[in-house]
Amino acid sequence: MKIATGNYYKPTPVRWRKIGDTVQDVAILTGSVVAVIASPPAWIPVAILVIGRIGKIITNFASE
Repeated sequence: MKIATGNYYKPTPVRWRKIGDTVQDVAILTGSVVAVIASPPAWIPVAILVIGRIGKIITNFASE
């Protein structure tokens, strides 16, 4: 079985990088605000930050 890795090392398109960065920035801001203002259970801000990081990682696999 041959694995196609030709596109893996190509740079992420600018549009997808911007989307991923925005998702991560919004998650960091939202998680911080929720942690400071609402004082929810500890897992909620962590979950928001994890979702933001996953969104950033997913956009790294995009290609045009």
